[in-house]
Amino acid sequence: RFAAGRTLPTAHPTSIHSMQLVKTATRTTATALLRSSLSISRCSTRLHSSHSTGRPSPPPVHSLLSERVGAVTVELDDGIGDVQDLIGTQTDTHIDMITFPSEYDHGTNYESYETLEGRLQLTASNIMKWLNYENYDVSIILTDLEHQTSHNNDAFGKNSPTDVLSFPSLLSPSSSPGTVDDLTVEFPFTSPSDVNLEICSSMMHLGDIFLCPRYAEYVLACDLHSHPLPNYSEWTSAGASGTMAETRDLGRRCDILILHGLLHLIGYDHVNGEEEKMTMEALEEMAIKELKL
Repeated sequence: RFAAGRTLPTAHPTSIHSMQLVKTATRTTATALLRSSLSISRCSTRLHSSHSTGRPSPPPVHSLLSERVGAVTVELDDGIGDVQDLIGTQTDTHIDMITFPSEYDHGTNYESYETLEGRLQLTASNIMKWLNYENYDVSIILTDLEHQTSHNNDAFGKNSPTDVLSFPSLLSPSSSPGTVDDLTVEFPFTSPSDVNLEICSSMMHLGDIFLCPRYAEYVLACDLHSHPLPNYSEWTSAGASGTMAETRDLGRRCDILILHGLLHLIGYDHVNGEEEKMTMEALEEMAIKELKL
């Protein structure tokens, strides 16, 4: 989850390995259900990154799925009717710690919300290809402040909003950064005619990313008007957070948040030591530069 940048102090990061163990109470993915019914066991063999600050090595993909094109789905969270529901008011009173600067013009980023779904689908697809994970699927769920606070509280006991939460499906505690479970070891199909596309989709689903554009806009508004976030003391000028601080475009900030969330889905993190943090930040900066995010 994104906390290398600026989130409220009660939304500080938790190890990504714990994220895969705790799903939100309001959302259970078909991925988990299908894996449970199949009882697919996985080998602990991993492919390590080609270099600590380089792009991940391509993950092992069974020959029957080598031509598979992964899918990026962008959808609204449960209980959100349309994109208009993502847009709050001058003060979102149901989240008492979120108060936008009074001088902020709420019409500035209206268009960003209208084009967000299509934009993020393209962005995520490009990032997945860059990361050598173009065979895999991912779900991006757009949510509002209230729902994101609920997800954060359910999963991590943090009763506050944050910009992005990642819930990996193919990581284990022994995963190395840039690696996921080796799905080729006990692949359940032996010929093209045997392949069940629905089951394969579940096996190759990296996980879910819950993005709250309203919170991202709140941070942007605070940046625009030099309005400090309450009691925030941790900040870095590197990686995703550093680039976000330099842009005043909400759409671009959401692109960068998706990059950050995707890196978490394949095992990168920034809370277990300075070396780990620097590796993730370096990869973020490389991706931002090469993909022109």
